[in-house]
Amino acid sequence: MESAVTTQLGLASSDLFADYVLTDARVIYYSIPKVACTSLRVQAAQLNGEAADLARPGRIHNRGQWQRTPKVSQILGTPLEAAATGPDWLRFVVVRDPVKRLWSAWENKFLLKEPWYLKLHPDLEPTRFPGDIGDVLDLFADFVGRLEDGHHVFDDEHFRPQSQLAPANGDPSLAPVEVYTIGQIGVLQDRLRAHVEARDLELPPLARFNEGVIRLTPADLPVELRARIEALYAEDYLAFPQLREEAGGDEARGLSADPIAALGTIWDRSGALLGLRGRVDELRRQLATW
Repeated sequence: MESAVTTQLGLASSDLFADYVLTDARVIYYSIPKVACTSLRVQAAQLNGEAADLARPGRIHNRGQWQRTPKVSQILGTPLEAAATGPDWLRFVVVRDPVKRLWSAWENKFLLKEPWYLKLHPDLEPTRFPGDIGDVLDLFADFVGRLEDGHHVFDDEHFRPQSQLAPANGDPSLAPVEVYTIGQIGVLQDRLRAHVEARDLELPPLARFNEGVIRLTPADLPVELRARIEALYAEDYLAFPQLREEAGGDEARGLSADPIAALGTIWDRSGALLGLRGRVDELRRQLATW
């Protein structure tokens, strides 16, 4: 799960980084999945003049569809690299409390039964429908146990530690990267707006995507389960000390059973999509033998 970070003329680059060089705005965005990444990527695409249809959530995460926005690795050794390390460029990353991020990723990919992830990891599909919120937390605890046992889904970008997905300012030879937490999105937007307006550009509005069904804070989880997750992601808290402040700022909301009914509809829809995909795959195999 380790990846070497290379330093050339002061820019951090890694094969694990999802980074976006916005040349007109003089911005480098180091993007981390499940950290407002859809919203920020759509905003970045619009700011950098990408095609309008790229802003659809279904396409925005396909890096090959970005035509005007290079990765950091693509500008290494060029004059643009040297310019991008300067003080007139804004380099930033947004991080999230690992407990919240893990819940969000698990809910989105497995509790809500995203067909692609169930096909990749059928052994992680919840097999029993939760009767109440306590059952949902039990399913989540089971998933945490699979991560503790070394399940390979931990290598997936949605579950991998954030410290492996973005520079953490640990190397003084690298150009500094401004770090914001989810709770500081408003501060980041003010910073971005001032930066781009100084270059006669306009910052597109930040849209919201991927709202969860069950709104949870770490304080809603059992203390022992929170501690297990924090141990799994200990390197994140070391790399980004701001995360400790974010983690301590929540109060328990009191989980409601209202979302359970919605889960039934979502599970039925997912099952239908998986069945359709299986039928398509079978037809493709049959056609290949003709």
